[in-house]
Amino acid sequence: MTASNPTFAGKLGKGRINMVRALTINSPSVRLNSFTVTDGNNNVPQPNDTLNIVGVFKNYLDATTNVSAVITTSSPAVTLLNGSSTLGAIPTLGTASNSSNPFRVKVTGTAATNSIVEFKITYTDGSYSDFEYFQL
Repeated sequence: MTASNPTFAGKLGKGRINMVRALTINSPSVRLNSFTVTDGNNNVPQPNDTLNIVGVFKNYLDATTNVSAVITTSSPAVTLLNGSSTLGAIPTLGTASNSSNPFRVKVTGTAATNSIVEFKITYTDGSYSDFEYFQL
């Protein structure tokens, strides 16, 4: 699948469904529910701005014990200043925020107006690991 669609690598699912495993394995499922971006000025990302990205993360399945979230990007339009946050324990259907330690990125001076930057968030907690993408 990846060889046929290289621009969609990592975005077309995670393989075939194993129904027994899907019904018997207990695992968290953390997702970015919403996010806000502030820059201490007009809150519109512009070249040379330093952005704080605060997310609200929801856990849909088993409780986490100490989940962390790490963002990465391959975009040349931004530089990561702080790409990790510990979200801690999140109960089933509970939420957590990284407001005390937001992700921080600096928009480069050469970033084009209206650039869309894609970030990958990787979640880890013990043996649990998952990822998703969001755009800014």
